[in-house]
Amino acid sequence: METIYGTVVLLAVAMARPSAAIMILPVFTRLGLTGMLRSAVAFVLALPVIPHITTDSASIIAVGGPMLLAIIAKEAVIGLLLGIAFGVPFWAAQSAGDVIDTQRGSSIAYMTDPTALSEVSITGTFLELTMLALFFVGGGPNLVIGALYDSLQVWPIMALFPQFHGDTASLLLGILDNVLRGALLIGGPIVIVLFVVEAAMALVSRISPQLPMSDLSLPIKAIAVFAVLPIYLVFFLDQSKRMLGDLGTILPTLQGFLK
Repeated sequence: METIYGTVVLLAVAMARPSAAIMILPVFTRLGLTGMLRSAVAFVLALPVIPHITTDSASIIAVGGPMLLAIIAKEAVIGLLLGIAFGVPFWAAQSAGDVIDTQRGSSIAYMTDPTALSEVSITGTFLELTMLALFFVGGGPNLVIGALYDSLQVWPIMALFPQFHGDTASLLLGILDNVLRGALLIGGPIVIVLFVVEAAMALVSRISPQLPMSDLSLPIKAIAVFAVLPIYLVFFLDQSKRMLGDLGTILPTLQGFLK
């Protein structure tokens, strides 16, 4: 019984960090990993960790219930931070698509996302899935898995809780700022085109008041977006490459805010 208990404890501790990252990272949530599938992926990611923590197995088992729960909670917090940091490019792409659909007046065409059980925009889903495709093609999953394992050297399982200091709050605000900045950079060209189209329609309505511009605005904006979409994709791919390339600096950045 003690052997079984020790194995279960080690497995629970090893799975806490990858489980928390998988729960929030769009790389996994967009694939529909929920319930048993998510647990299975976390279990597979935790298997290579168990042999490295068997030397501390006696210490982990001997800490007792409350301290063991605290260790698992610490591991989950670190996993959540990693998942949030890696999710910035994908949330930026989705936010850019939401802004574009709102500006072109197609927010009425929102659809239900079965993976998130919430309404999402068509353009936002398209840009996010495109970003995910570039992420997988560029070997992004290896980067995420490598960061999870490397984080065990920065914050070992039996180490004390990472110390939050004055700059930690700026990290969380910086993540939000990166999402908003990325959304503006990605969606900016289309928004500018839509602004020019609206200005042109306003000018035409002043010249010819009899034209029903309110009825024509939606199809005109849709045509304008699809007309510039091939050129815009070149810009989107360049911005996506830059944002995905920045993911390699996530672990050193987190290490600077969590001692």
